[in-house]
Amino acid sequence: MKRKAEIRFSAAGIAHLREQTHTTRNAARWSLAQRAKSGEFVQLFPGTYIKSENWPSASDYPSGVLAIRASFARARLECIAMAQAHPDRVLTGHAAALVHGLPLLDIPDRFCLSSPTKRGKCTRKTTSGLQFCLNYAVLSHTAPNYTHPAEGHGTQDVTVIDGARVTTLARTVVDVAASQPRPTEESRRQLEVFRRFAEAIALADAALRGNLGTLGSEGITPAEQPMWPDAPARFQPPDWSLAGSYPVLAPTRHSSISSAAFLPYLRNGKGALPAGRAAEILLAASPLSDSVFESAAKALLIELKLDFFQQPRIVDEAGRMVARVDFLLPQYGIVIECDGRMKYELGPAFEDPALDTAPDARTMPRTSDPWSDRRRDFRLTNLGYRVIHLTWDGLFDGSAAAAIRKAIHAAQTQLAPTTQPRGRWFDAATALPPASYQHFRDAA
Repeated sequence: MKRKAEIRFSAAGIAHLREQTHTTRNAARWSLAQRAKSGEFVQLFPGTYIKSENWPSASDYPSGVLAIRASFARARLECIAMAQAHPDRVLTGHAAALVHGLPLLDIPDRFCLSSPTKRGKCTRKTTSGLQFCLNYAVLSHTAPNYTHPAEGHGTQDVTVIDGARVTTLARTVVDVAASQPRPTEESRRQLEVFRRFAEAIALADAALRGNLGTLGSEGITPAEQPMWPDAPARFQPPDWSLAGSYPVLAPTRHSSISSAAFLPYLRNGKGALPAGRAAEILLAASPLSDSVFESAAKALLIELKLDFFQQPRIVDEAGRMVARVDFLLPQYGIVIECDGRMKYELGPAFEDPALDTAPDARTMPRTSDPWSDRRRDFRLTNLGYRVIHLTWDGLFDGSAAAAIRKAIHAAQTQLAPTTQPRGRWFDAATALPPASYQHFRDAA
């Protein structure tokens, strides 16, 4: 019986034919092909394979939110494999964002694998059909090892994650922001233009927010200061439910960066600002967004050219805490809330009944319940605020913008100076700790 040749793996459980130098090329090729045929390996592209246990196949996650997560996880692994196959090149733009674990709204049709020396262009494809454009890009010196806290220091552009060379977190965000063209009044209304703008803001917000040891689900590390005294824990929608039950789908963890980390990349060698909407996007970026949903809602408010405050606290005349809301338009007395289904459902099972058997499905707490939110709406309405609840689909089908415009029109025509909302509100920077406010005592 012929013995299988021992396979050598790089990071992320990926095996490249060219790295099997311990045996003959034919023996390594035969061994890889046989293991792929038996289902032990999955071929990503010619000469490159991955262990099946590390590959979230479509058959394992056929539907629901996990199917979407699996598609992004597969694209990330293919980006890493392609970068490992071309060690002289660097993943940039959306490909780098995927590897860093930043949230994308869609998987792009084409990724960029850039070289600071080779000016020729060519295209490589994976077995699943992802295209990689091998192009030229100006990059500064490379970091020998990847360490999260080193982001943004000096002019370092390149780092290493899972054996793949990628642009740093700050450089990646700036690259994606700079790729957004400045829209005209006509193109601004196009869905795809707004979707890419919302995605760029979501990437910038996620980089500033981080999901490891910042204001995320794992708490605040002693070395970092909260955004205001006794800042509340942040809510990260689907990530908390994936790390335990579905580690293959769990997003990559990264530390937060400061907005100052963007500054070295804002101007080119001639001192000019990048074209497009880069400056506008980076100025709008904030760690206050709890999720991609809130980042997209903020993008909508920016497109509507409205003045708003994010995460303010509202108290009544007696000084009792009423709510910490997602957005406030103080000029019109309008409160905007982003209500995703994950906020009320138990874990990821809401998308697929078959997932009710998840090991920790019964231990995953809801972040809110409809009745408590209903009571909060009553209190805000009684103070004189108009409360608008947005849905994810509404951001992109025009209904959210229509609801906001209708509420503003009603406020402009009906709101008299004597009917301004009662009580007070504090923005995120000046709000006091929760213990400083009186709270409503609701019966269970």
